[in-house]
Amino acid sequence: MLVVVATVLVGCSTAPSAEVTPSAEPTVEAPEAPIIESIDSIGGTRWIAKDSQGDTTYVSFDVDGGVSYSTDGQQFDYPEDTWSVEGDVLTWQLTYGARFGVWTCTGTLDVETQEIAATWTSTVGESGTVDLRQSVR
Repeated sequence: MLVVVATVLVGCSTAPSAEVTPSAEPTVEAPEAPIIESIDSIGGTRWIAKDSQGDTTYVSFDVDGGVSYSTDGQQFDYPEDTWSVEGDVLTWQLTYGARFGVWTCTGTLDVETQEIAATWTSTVGESGTVDLRQSVR
């Protein structure tokens, strides 16, 4: 009597394997910030704001008319902080608390540079300027 035993190795072959050449790292490009054709289409955008006191704040103009911001790693979103447009003038409010007060900012968009130049006044008697540009450009 003859007994035949066969062993099957799955995934193995006797042919030499193809050499794998590492490919270059994929290029990741930052998304372009949307082009704002007019100030009334600012909803849903995020901006870097540099004020005349030397501070940098990241300001988001929400599509629902709300404004939120982050500074020094902290995020703030107060329901009373809102934005509105009248003609070509953008007005927004930022609540900074008892020490710095509430800022009312008013500015216009330069469509060519995609930057907003604004002035601000606060409830604690201070005032200054603030320049904004979109955070991805």
